[in-house]
Amino acid sequence: MTELIAKPVVKNKMWIVESLGTKVGNIMAVDEGGVVYVHDDQREAFPSIKLLQKKYNIEFDIAPGKSKVY
Repeated sequence: MTELIAKPVVKNKMWIVESLGTKVGNIMAVDEGGVVYVHDDQREAFPSIKLLQKKYNIEFDIAPGKSKVY
């Protein structure tokens, strides 16, 4: 399975998802407390980042010295 990495665009609100350096999707936080993962012309809603990570094995990239968002 190809490793997916989510890089922050807006802190705790939006991430670009890359596979081998190529953009494959976006993750956006929603007001209800969950996230939406947009990829392959699909939108999938998740109640938490942890559930999204578990399903797609996405690694969240964080800036040095920063704490994780989940």
